Amino acid sequence: MPQIPFSLEQTNIFRVPGNVYRSLESLIWYAGMDTLRVLHYVLWHQPFKFPCTVIPHFHAILTILTIIITDMLVEMFPNGSPTSLYGITFFFASLPCIVLLSKRYFNGPMCKSAATLTGKVAIVTGANTGIGKETAKNLATRGARVILACRNYEKCNLAVLDIQRTPGVEAKNVYGMPLDLASLKSVHRFVELFRQKENRLDLLVNNAGIASPGSYAMSEDGHELVWATNYLGPYLLTYLLLDVLKESQPSRIVNLSSFVHQWANIDLDDLNGKEGYKYRGAYSQSKLGNILFTRQLAKELEGTNVTTYAVHPGLINSDIWRNYFVNYPLIRICMDFITWPFVKDLEHGAQTTLYCAVEESLTSESGKYYSDCQQKLPSEMAQNYTLAKQLWDKTLVMLDIKK
Repeated sequence: MPQIPFSLEQTNIFRVPGNVYRSLESLIWYAGMDTLRVLHYVLWHQPFKFPCTVIPHFHAILTILTIIITDMLVEMFPNGSPTSLYGITFFFASLPCIVLLSKRYFNGPMCKSAATLTGKVAIVTGANTGIGKETAKNLATRGARVILACRNYEKCNLAVLDIQRTPGVEAKNVYGMPLDLASLKSVHRFVELFRQKENRLDLLVNNAGIASPGSYAMSEDGHELVWATNYLGPYLLTYLLLDVLKESQPSRIVNLSSFVHQWANIDLDDLNGKEGYKYRGAYSQSKLGNILFTRQLAKELEGTNVTTYAVHPGLINSDIWRNYFVNYPLIRICMDFITWPFVKDLEHGAQTTLYCAVEESLTSESGKYYSDCQQKLPSEMAQNYTLAKQLWDKTLVMLDIKK
C-alpha cells in the first residue's frame, strides 16, 4: 500500500477499529488519485488553446501541489479535522474542472450552419491575425474565395500561407491585399485593385480595428486614429463596394462592434474627440458608430437583397489589445493567465461573425445587433434611427462623398 500523506486514525474523531480507518484512507486516497487522473486526461486532451506553455502541465502541477499542501497541513495540524484537510484537497483537485467549466461557459456557442460558399467571394479586413484570420479560414473551408485585407502585408502573406495549408482549402482561392483603413487613399487604392481582380462580392466582413494608439493620434487625413480606423475606413470601404455587392446579391455586410458601445456618447460636432480626449471613450464611440452605421445602411439598402449585421464577438484575448501594458510584459503575462478562463479563444470569438455571414435563417434580417450567435438589443442610443441618419450624413461630409 502506498504511503498515505495523512492518517484518519491520528484525528481521534471516530471511535472505530484501525483496520476500518486504513480501509477508508485507501478508498478516499485512491478515489482522489483516480479523480486527478481523469482531470489529467481531460486537461491533456481538451481543445482549448492555452495562453502560455506552462499551462498544458497545469494538471501535473495541481496534483503535486495537492499532495504537498496536504502533507504540510498534516504536519502543522496533526490533530486537525480531516474534513478541512479533505476539503482543501478536494478544492485543489477540482480546480481544473472549475477552470474548464468557466472556459466552456464564456466561450459561448458555435455557429451550427453547414452552409457552403462555393463560387462566393468574401473580403475580411484585419485577417492576418486574431478572429479575422479565424473567420477567413472558416470561410475558405466552406469553399469561398477569400481576400485577406491587411495593413501589415508581411503578416498577411504569412496568414495566407497558413490558411492555404488548411485541409479542404484550395490555395488559389485565398490571397491577400494591402489595406490601411486609417488611410482614405489606401481604401480607394484597395477598391480599385479589387475591381481589377474580381467581378463579384458576396460577403464583406469589416473586422479590422484598433483599441488604442496609446495617446491621441491623428490619421494622415486629419482624423482621430481610432475613429478613422474603426469607423471611417470601414464606412468608406463599404460605400465604395456597394455597387458590386448589389450586383452580386444576395450578399451580406458584417460590421464588428462591441458591447462597450453602451458606454459611448457621440458628439456629432466633435467626432474626432479633440475636447477631453480619452482613448477608452474613443474606442467605445467608434463601436457605437459601427452599430448606427449598420442600422442606417440597412435602410439605405432596403429592397436590394443586401443585408447588414453588427456583431459583438465577445471578450477575446486578441492582438487588438497589443498596445495595453506594452511596457509591462510581466503584467501582460499575468493578465493573460488570470483572465484565460473568462475570455473566448479565437475560434469561438469568430463564431458570431460566421453566424451572421452564413446562417440561412438571417436572410430576411438586416440592421440588427448580434452576440453569441443570437440577436440582442444594443443600447438605447444605438437604436436611435434619427442619430443614425445624422451620423450617416455627417460621415458623408467628413469623407467628402457626393451622393
